[in-house]
Amino acid sequence: SEAKHCVTVAAQREGMRLISVIIGAESSKVRFGEASKLLNYGFANYQSMPIIKSDTLLEIELEVKGGKQKTLTLQAEEDFSYLAKKFDSINYGIDYNLPKNISAPIKKGEVVGKLSVVIDNQVLKEINVLAACDIDCRTYADALGEILHCW
Repeated sequence: SEAKHCVTVAAQREGMRLISVIIGAESSKVRFGEASKLLNYGFANYQSMPIIKSDTLLEIELEVKGGKQKTLTLQAEEDFSYLAKKFDSINYGIDYNLPKNISAPIKKGEVVGKLSVVIDNQVLKEINVLAACDIDCRTYADALGEILHCW
C-alpha cells in the first residue's frame, strides 16, 4: 500500500515519556529500527525538568483574615515539567496571581489564585494555586484565649 510500513512507539525512562512515529518505511525491520533510533536519540539528548510539583508546598503563603491560623500554605493543582536539551540551563520564573490576603473559612483544595510558569519571557503554563489545608474562622473564644495567654 502507499502507506508502506508504519509504527507508533512510546517508551519511558527516568520519568520521561517519548513517542516515536515512523511513516512510510520500506520494511517492518526498517520501521522498528528507525523508531528505536529516534527514541535513543531523544533519551540521550533531552531531559524532563520538573518545575512545579503538586505534592510540594509552594514557597509563598497567604495572609489569612479572621482565621484560627494567620497564614495559609499553598500548593499547585498539577505538576509541570519542561523538556530541555541535556546540560542546558533553563532560566525560568514563576509569577503568582494571588490576592494580598484571604478570609476564613478556607477549605483544603480551594482555588485561591493562579501561577504562571515563564520561560524566555513566554508564559508556558498557567496552574491553579490551591489551599493546602483547612482554616476555620476564629471565634471569640480563640481571641479571648490569645489575650489571656499573652497576659
